[in-house]
Amino acid sequence: DIPADLEMGMSTTDQPWGCPNSSSNITSKPSRNSSSHPRAPVEIFLENNLPETISVRACESRMDLMRAVIIGAEGTPYHDGLFFFDIHFPDNYPSVPPMVHYHSGGLRINPNLYSSGKVCSSLLGTWNGNPREQWLPQESTMLQLLVSIQALILNQKPYFNEPAYERTKGTPSGEAYSKVYSENVYISSLRTMVYGMRKSPKVNI
Repeated sequence: DIPADLEMGMSTTDQPWGCPNSSSNITSKPSRNSSSHPRAPVEIFLENNLPETISVRACESRMDLMRAVIIGAEGTPYHDGLFFFDIHFPDNYPSVPPMVHYHSGGLRINPNLYSSGKVCSSLLGTWNGNPREQWLPQESTMLQLLVSIQALILNQKPYFNEPAYERTKGTPSGEAYSKVYSENVYISSLRTMVYGMRKSPKVNI
């Protein structure tokens, strides 16, 4: 059995921010008047540095909204899965981190990804991590955030993302729980893909 607080239960709460109009690939050049918004440098930086397994789209009518799709890495229970994240840039970004919403489909497939859409990360200020792991206005980037979600959250053994169980890593009981959890995560990830096909998050960014 999986500990109750890590069970992958259903939820009906999954409310992203809404993009009123169409969106465009991040690889397209920012509009001429977009330079007045702090997100414009973000677009240019991501355009030149995004790995092939992460795609980003920008909302043409809302310079404060963006969507990222992260492909699960090989060797993880998320392998080749598509995971959608909506990103909102507050007016005082990058002095503060962006806000991120995960399209869960009502499933919790990771201790850091809630069925409500909350993303638990020290970079986002939604978890108390080491000061060097928190958002640093002069150093932290969207690229760093997206790569960390892919590598540190959607990892090979997500069971140990839960601080209460991290200390059991390498122990027989901990590894046994981790194996069962990853097997359930794989199944739930497939269900998330089915949810994405039936209710594609292409209208609301």
